[in-house]
Amino acid sequence: LARVDREVCVARAGEASLGSAAFAAALGRPEIRDEQGATLRQALDRGAFGVPTIVVGNRLFWGNDQVVLLRHHLRRLLPGPSDGD
Repeated sequence: LARVDREVCVARAGEASLGSAAFAAALGRPEIRDEQGATLRQALDRGAFGVPTIVVGNRLFWGNDQVVLLRHHLRRLLPGPSDGD
């Protein structure tokens, strides 16, 4: 597995047209680091322990194998036209 570090994130931001220089500058701002820490604490408090972890309401979906269950759960919450899946 490849390590995802600052350099990789900045490169991906540039590829996504987010502006790699602005993204790199934002990563160094104290308020961004504080927000990242708060988000991490909130995720851990809610039971996240790996990726992907997705929380919808009070339900936690962890792992790629849960994506199918997540999709089903979201469709139940937001009924609408079927997308053919």
